[in-house]
Amino acid sequence: MKIDKKPLLEHGFKEISLYQLDKFFLDPFQNKERRLLLITKLKQFLDLFQSLGIKAEVWIDGSFVTWKDDPDDIDLAFLLNETEVNTISPEKQMLFRQLMIETKKVKIRYLLDVHYFDNKNVEQRKYYQNLFGLERDNLNQKGIFKLLI
Repeated sequence: MKIDKKPLLEHGFKEISLYQLDKFFLDPFQNKERRLLLITKLKQFLDLFQSLGIKAEVWIDGSFVTWKDDPDDIDLAFLLNETEVNTISPEKQMLFRQLMIETKKVKIRYLLDVHYFDNKNVEQRKYYQNLFGLERDNLNQKGIFKLLI
């Protein structure tokens, strides 16, 4: 069984903005190379997502939100308005598919493990809040960083 590194945020939600990614996830670390790569890939992905013109609440999780120096990837959950997603143009629908549905390609290209759900789905919200808000032992709480895009 893997043992979690201590979380960067002990419990609750912490809303951050894009410009604060370095402050929370890079600056506190001595070995910055891997984290810098992950943040760069995340920003590239979010730039593409923003071009869709839809709003999202993005929860950040995984070993990236712990004191681990060299996390493999970043886990993300996008809380989206399903109606808004369904009204974007066909071209943007194609990009949405590339970003949110073709998750294996996203994992390879951007080093992200991406999930999404309708922000009105209470069961999914509880599921991801539980998944992202507990350490692997399912006993100890950890905080969830969130971006509003």
